[in-house]
Amino acid sequence: MQVSQLLASAGASVRSGEPYAELWMGTHPKAPSLVASEDGKGVSQSLADLLRSDPSLLGSRCAHAFDESLPFLFKVLSVAQALSIQSHPDKALAARLHQQKPELYPDANHKPEMVLALTPFEALCGFAELETLRRILGPEPEGWPEIAELSGRAAVDAFLVTEGKDGQKRALQQVFQNLMTADSERVQAAVERALRRTQDVSEGSDGKEDGAVSSDGSLASRVGLMRRLQRQYPGDVGVLCSVLFNYVRLSPGEAMFLAPNEPHAYVAGNAIECMACSDNVIRAGLTPKARDTDALCASLTYAMGPPSVERGEAVEACAGLRRYPSPFAEFEVWSLNLEAAASVSLPPAQGPVIGIVQAGRASGLGGKDGAPMELARGRVVFLAAETSLEVESGSEGCQIFFAACGGMGFAV
Repeated sequence: MQVSQLLASAGASVRSGEPYAELWMGTHPKAPSLVASEDGKGVSQSLADLLRSDPSLLGSRCAHAFDESLPFLFKVLSVAQALSIQSHPDKALAARLHQQKPELYPDANHKPEMVLALTPFEALCGFAELETLRRILGPEPEGWPEIAELSGRAAVDAFLVTEGKDGQKRALQQVFQNLMTADSERVQAAVERALRRTQDVSEGSDGKEDGAVSSDGSLASRVGLMRRLQRQYPGDVGVLCSVLFNYVRLSPGEAMFLAPNEPHAYVAGNAIECMACSDNVIRAGLTPKARDTDALCASLTYAMGPPSVERGEAVEACAGLRRYPSPFAEFEVWSLNLEAAASVSLPPAQGPVIGIVQAGRASGLGGKDGAPMELARGRVVFLAAETSLEVESGSEGCQIFFAACGGMGFAV
């Protein structure tokens, strides 16, 4: 998986056979980045301490907008086993949850995020569209009676006939809440019945390629995923409720944004992830960690329909550079793909930038003094505001991903 490979390439000690799920880059107190000493053989201080001692490194615009702090958290993810069905709170809810349950919610910030696939990447994201959900909750052969039973006949019938978006969202909330809070023994029995009922269904695809959003709830498109989830989390309510979500498969280079209060779960693959600087997660399924099902069910928007899959914007002025603009003020992401022995000059950004060499090797000149730097795979660099970066790739070419403040990236 990519995280362990990146760590090993950068010279970190990696234990064979041990999973490495996330690589964090930023200033979050749970895992703050450390700044290498000038000789590269040790650590001088944390990035958070460096920025506190010299806020000018953030640039005036970022420092003013985000209280002299780095507003984003940058990650590489390696997902071998499905992550929890979860959501992230908006700012008002985050402040309340942090005050009420600081052991579960370590900060008071919201956590909108973007995921950008490095390999084929699978995820569940948001509720499927209305007509699909009505088929799932309707009669067989398209319906899933096990879900309808746990959700309750009255709630299901109301959802099937309610008109108007607001009423439909309220009806879906009741269906989902009943399902997620059902007795665990009833849930386990329902999961087993669903798997027996679908045991003769082939695990073929639904005809959609990677990068597509599958929101139909047919047996063919869901049974393989359900079987995988059952092997990982036997009898969990998440095995059943996965049927209600959009099943998204991203190709490398494709991305999607996840707003606060939207349900999702990463299923498999490697990805870049960028988010507001927070670690607030409301979990309710597919996890051995603490769950807060009531908070999740009460806070979701219950919007229905597939998410938008983004492919970034090519930057004509810089060959190989691509921008993934964000609807959130805290962050945006850039990718740089250079063929062998190619070079590019990246103009200064208005705010701070963190970059990671994902593949290949390059040499660079960066910083206000134009200091040389070796950009080998796994290397992470911090660029202060108003500093440029010149990159020349090696014989293998290179791929570098950058995180910047929203609207404050490279001035191209």
